[in-house]
Amino acid sequence: MRYVSTARGIQISDRTLAEKAEILKDITAPLHTWLFSPRWRFRSRYLAFMELPGILAKYDQEGEPVVEPAKAPTVGAGDPPVKEGPTPKEG
Repeated sequence: MRYVSTARGIQISDRTLAEKAEILKDITAPLHTWLFSPRWRFRSRYLAFMELPGILAKYDQEGEPVVEPAKAPTVGAGDPPVKEGPTPKEG
């Protein structure tokens, strides 16, 4: 599933067609080796399986803005007290 979402993100990106083709080739090669190599090529299949998450992570995070978590508000000594619930009507 991660391969599919990464490949789709690359296809709809603003990269040139040549860049898209090169990146798709990079992420597809280990997957193809892992899935379609003969069973007796165990070492090649294992290495491709171990290499795939790193390659996908490289292109999955590329170009995404870094978002820092929001800081919780702090209540200082000079801040007014927080009222909870409905306020009584003054009359």
